[in-house]
Amino acid sequence: MFAGVGAGSGVLSPALNAAIIVMVILTTFVAPPLLRLAFGKTESPEAVAP
Repeated sequence: MFAGVGAGSGVLSPALNAAIIVMVILTTFVAPPLLRLAFGKTESPEAVAP
């Protein structure tokens, strides 16, 4: 939505618009695995119960 507004108003060049879209897609797919690695596996509540 915001990328369309920026491109339509002429504020963003086509190359910058494409770069922003690629970065959004990459961060969407790369962030979850990296967060899983950063925080590690946590124990589930079932494993903690006595």
